Amino acid sequence: AQALYKQRRKACHPHKRLEHAPLHSYIQICILEYHWSPEEIVGRIQLEHGCRLVSVPTIYRAIHAGLLNPPGASAKFVLRKLRHHGKRRHKKGSEEHRGKFVISHPIEERPASAANRSVRGHWEADTVVGKQGKACLVTLVDRKSRYLLGGKAMSKT
Repeated sequence: AQALYKQRRKACHPHKRLEHAPLHSYIQICILEYHWSPEEIVGRIQLEHGCRLVSVPTIYRAIHAGLLNPPGASAKFVLRKLRHHGKRRHKKGSEEHRGKFVISHPIEERPASAANRSVRGHWEADTVVGKQGKACLVTLVDRKSRYLLGGKAMSKT
């Protein structure tokens, strides 16, 4: 009776799908060699077997837990084999905060003589950053005479 109880008790728990060795190795090969996404893997399994043996969230959980990594590989090895390389997507209204300068004095605080361009010596600075974002052009313009100074800076910092 005790052995029968243990057998039935083991069967009533949810099964860990990826403990099944052939399924585990199939998913691992699909990601590492074919660079398939978990959605493609689940679709292929469903097409071949006619049922869903594993779900997309289960594969993602296994990837993040490191269960699909080959022995001796780093924790993010399989994660880097995915199409987006494990990078998180940004939410729709999120704003990028990296690489922005803090403006110490806003334009509203500049003196009236600079605003109406009546006195020389009020300089306005600006930077022009290229596509790669490494070197940049720094421009200085006198507000009254419109005299322009410019130069290349090796980095925008």
